[in-house]
Amino acid sequence: MSLFSGAGGLDAAFESTGSFRTVARVEVQPEYCETLRLAERAGQLGPAPIFEEDIRTVAVADVIAGAGSSGSRTLLGVIGGPPCESFSTMGKRKGVGDPRGTLVMAFADFVIKSKADFFVLENVPQLATAGEGQVLQEFIDAVANSGYSVDYKILNAADYGAFTSRKRLFVVGVQGSSNYVFPQPSHSKDGSSGLSWIGSGEALSGLPAPSDNPPGALGGHYTIKHKPEVVERFSTVAPGSYDNVRKRSRLTLSKPSPSLVAGNLQGTRSHIHPTENRELTNRECARIQGFPDSFCFAGSHAAVAKQIANAVPIALGKAIAQSLIESFGP
Repeated sequence: MSLFSGAGGLDAAFESTGSFRTVARVEVQPEYCETLRLAERAGQLGPAPIFEEDIRTVAVADVIAGAGSSGSRTLLGVIGGPPCESFSTMGKRKGVGDPRGTLVMAFADFVIKSKADFFVLENVPQLATAGEGQVLQEFIDAVANSGYSVDYKILNAADYGAFTSRKRLFVVGVQGSSNYVFPQPSHSKDGSSGLSWIGSGEALSGLPAPSDNPPGALGGHYTIKHKPEVVERFSTVAPGSYDNVRKRSRLTLSKPSPSLVAGNLQGTRSHIHPTENRELTNRECARIQGFPDSFCFAGSHAAVAKQIANAVPIALGKAIAQSLIESFGP
């Protein structure tokens, strides 16, 4: 069962292993729900009932009933990433003083009521230190008191073959005793773990030139019309450097992209293309996160940019899913 499903990145990652099937999705944002429906119709996500409701008021029993039963299902899990602006370095770090901060405990409440066999909570690394660590500890105590063995770790998506060096905190809980182990990195900056990090150039390769107007030859692959002075300033920003005016980095072809920044709808911003004096298109951002070109997103340009930026990179989510498969065994 997927909570705070967003654009479905974590769902897609788990489903891509062939060992997980999403049986229900809970997402309150209408545009995100439409994205999930588009992805289901395109075959990018498996079909599942979508509960367009607030996690704090949705009836867990209704979600479980909607999920139905399956003779092939052996374990039931809950996965999701509560909105993280309350804990992010990009926000004001209001933590649990912000209504969004309470969603972490709403996630715990859902897990406990569902009696799920396991759960995966994903968030920004700052959750580990929010409230001097009390926010995360309160979450862990709640689920541990209900019989879950819990561990957490901050992982870098680039270490698992993603096109971005995005760092995320994962909290994994298993009902009863557990031998769960977080996945070992398959890639590293210097290649010492076997493979080197993958550059953003590989994610962007093969794309046609972006269209001048929406929706683009590929959905979302159209350019923002920058003013001449912006284009001129971008031309002075070297790969790997930062534009202090618009607060974004210029990508380097041979290095992973910095983490995409969501912010609020007005603050959503894309990085600068590594070789062209423009911001990335939404489709290019989707590629960096690991979404296939056939994955469609609903909503305005800013809303789509936020959905993509908030998503878990597919390669990182898949690594977590694979580690769960290994811990549970055949």
